[in-house]
Amino acid sequence: MAPEHLEPDTNRGSFGALTIRAAAIGLFCVAGIAIAGCISAYMRYDLIGTGHLPRCALYPVVVILLMNFILRKLGKRTVARTEMLFIYCTILVMTGIPGQQFATYLYLGLAGPIYYATPQNQYADPANGFHTFISDWLVPSKDPNSPAIKWLFEGLPEGAGFTDIPWHLWVRPLLVWSPFCILIFVVTLCIVVLLRKQWVERERLLFPLAQVPLEITRGDDGPARPSIFRSKLMWIGFAIPVIVYIVNGINAYYPSFPRFNLYPTWTQGLFSEKPWNVLNSMGVNIYFGMIGIAYLLTAEVGFSFWFFFLFDRVQEMVMVTLGKPGHWQFRRNQHVGAFAALALFYAWVSRKHIADVIRKAFGRADDVDDSNEPLPYRVAFFGATGGFVLICAWCWLFGMSFIYPVVLFGWYFLSLVVITRIVAEAGLFVFWFGIGPQDFVLQTFGYANVSHQNITMLQMVGWNIQDSATNLMPQGLQGLKIAGEGRLNQRTVFGMMLAAVVLAVFACHVPSLWITYKTAVPNLGWWTRWAGYGIPNMIAGSYASDSHFKAGDVGEMGFGAAFMVFLLVMRQRFLWWPFHPLGYAANTSWTMFRYWFPIFAGWSIKVAVTWLGGVKLWRKLYPAAIGMIVGEAVILFTWLLIHFIHPIKGVLIIE
Repeated sequence: MAPEHLEPDTNRGSFGALTIRAAAIGLFCVAGIAIAGCISAYMRYDLIGTGHLPRCALYPVVVILLMNFILRKLGKRTVARTEMLFIYCTILVMTGIPGQQFATYLYLGLAGPIYYATPQNQYADPANGFHTFISDWLVPSKDPNSPAIKWLFEGLPEGAGFTDIPWHLWVRPLLVWSPFCILIFVVTLCIVVLLRKQWVERERLLFPLAQVPLEITRGDDGPARPSIFRSKLMWIGFAIPVIVYIVNGINAYYPSFPRFNLYPTWTQGLFSEKPWNVLNSMGVNIYFGMIGIAYLLTAEVGFSFWFFFLFDRVQEMVMVTLGKPGHWQFRRNQHVGAFAALALFYAWVSRKHIADVIRKAFGRADDVDDSNEPLPYRVAFFGATGGFVLICAWCWLFGMSFIYPVVLFGWYFLSLVVITRIVAEAGLFVFWFGIGPQDFVLQTFGYANVSHQNITMLQMVGWNIQDSATNLMPQGLQGLKIAGEGRLNQRTVFGMMLAAVVLAVFACHVPSLWITYKTAVPNLGWWTRWAGYGIPNMIAGSYASDSHFKAGDVGEMGFGAAFMVFLLVMRQRFLWWPFHPLGYAANTSWTMFRYWFPIFAGWSIKVAVTWLGGVKLWRKLYPAAIGMIVGEAVILFTWLLIHFIHPIKGVLIIE
């Protein structure tokens, strides 16, 4: 149950209109975040847009709130709440593009297969290599000694500068790949539109991450500060991560300064005998923001997420006891089965809504009103389906048999829907695929049964979509949730999000290539140093692999699906059932190694608080949870700004 100040606005007046000021600020921030984010990600792998509550989206809102406080004291006009929410939604949807969603994969992924070709590995061999399967349109050059390739990895010649970079060689591949990537993002946002009414209005999902910007901006149009900022508990919660990360940030610059250990290895080396030594690898990490989010969740959701992490450890112990190593494969297979079962369940629950959308799309549903939707259902439906066909056609045009992109992107978008549901109900900051989309396809058909040409294109395309940590779908749905509660025009919000995505993609090109040519790959951050080598290694490794889903794998998928169905049935039939199915789905990926403990901590605090003082006490302490979330975002982004201007070697704050 949400506290009273979290209830949706009851004002039924007109929707807030987008002002020129809000649009300008939002798009300026988008361009700035894209440019600075690419440089930061390439140089030190500081990802300023990580996660589904990105710091770079929340930080400008906090700055505007501070400015409003000062302007109000001076009797000046302030920025309206609707403007702040427009700005937040505009930034929110693109935050992963300069990092894990786009920029850190595309450029080195195109050049790496060419640069690392040698006579020994035969990448360029006409008979055995994979260069012959890569269209000239997809890469800047196929010559490892071309300036476009060699200078990227080894640096510009002495005396060369910005204008000496072979930009002309990058124009063609970027004009081919950019629309393709944008099309994937557009299909993702169209799916968001199709999900919105079912999840936001009919099922009324919690969307805990969306509540943070709504809460901190609530009441700012009045004569005083927002109500939550008048709470001492909010400032206490705010101060905890701020103090801790100030100390740790100083330590990063001056190692003799003390630091707080936020990633203690309490279980490391605790057990020496099998199967108990499985418990030695349990991560015990402290993430203040996730502790705060867990306090906001229902007790059922919070309990299930940490419980199934321990349940997974028990499974691993059983596997070790039975002499069956490779527990990661068991987890992967459960992931496939659980995600498939959940997707079918959500489709079944949403069957009436889906039928309404399809009828409206084909002009046979005058009783279905989509006038307040971000897009007319016809546009969203044919945008999603037509875009999907165009994506597959693009892959076919560049050498992939049509069946493979159908399966690849079918699994990709299905998985994104389930991940979005996990974020919408549990507020996980990030979630990674349990199995990469391209690996799912190759395991399904069998590596040995897929031609080298198809393997090459599957890996090149899959390389750019395999990281789900900051995918757009949860961000897009959060943006529309915020638009609904903040009384923003849905279609205007969608238009701004679409503009932000397109702007961010093209804004990434020049800074990403400039910083790489200027610095040279060996001097970049730990991820980008390796990224160019990763893709050719994956392609060559796939050629030599005969791996495929075996009968045992299919059985484990069946177990994951059956257990998910059991959890769904029990939850539907018995109100007392304490296990939420999403807790099991989340723990089939290794994401929960990072987050199980802060979720456990936040859940424990909530249970203790409600046991001692009921919902009333929980509501009273609620501002402290918001303070921890906002405080962590503010201090970490502040350190990233400092690190951008005054860098040290390595990542400043490891998360």
